[in-house]
Parts: sequence; structure tokens; C-alpha cells
Amino acid sequence: MPVFLSAFQRRLHRILTIALLIAVTFFGFSTLPSYAAPMENAEEATDRAYEETEAAGIQEEIYQQRVQEGQDPEKMPQPFKRFVDAQGKEVPQTSLVETSVSKVRELTKKIAGE
Repeated sequence: MPVFLSAFQRRLHRILTIALLIAVTFFGFSTLPSYAAPMENAEEATDRAYEETEAAGIQEEIYQQRVQEGQDPEKMPQPFKRFVDAQGKEVPQTSLVETSVSKVRELTKKIAGE
């Protein structure tokens, strides 16, 4: 009989330990404060960005425009185009730096004789 009792006590101890861990975890995470920023509307976000700098304001306008376009995917204008500013000026496929670097690499290969 004492062997059965000790086995029963060990199992009961394990079950109570697991239940205690689950309870502490659940109640611990449920009482954490929310650190997320409060939601603000698009105009407030844009105004706040313009208060910082003009570039931040333009960037926020572009972001808000993309968010509105994302609400209805049917109205999205060619989603794979890259834009620089709010006027919709496109970025070329390769920038001046990229083309210069590739030309320098080609010249170095020619000079090195590869």
C-alpha cells in the first residue's frame, strides 16, 4: 500500500505543479499592460509628420495613400512600380550609382585581363 500511495503522491504533485505553472502563465500574461500606440486617423498622422519635417510629411502622405489603395486591391495602380514622391515620379530601373558601379567593374575586368 505505501508504494501505491507514494506513486499517487508523485503524480498528484506533478499535476499540481503543471496546473500552477499554467495558472501563473495565464494570469501573468493577461495582466500585462498594452504598449501599443493609440490609433490615430490619417489626418492627425500626416499633420504630426509635417510638424517634424516636410520630408516626413510627404512620406506619411504616400503611406496613407498606399493604405487606402490597399483597402480595395482592384483600385491599386500597378503595385510593382516604385515611386519617389507624392507626385508619382517613377524611379528608374537602375539608378546612376548602380550603372556607374557596373561600368567600373567592367573596366576593372578589362584592365585585369579577365
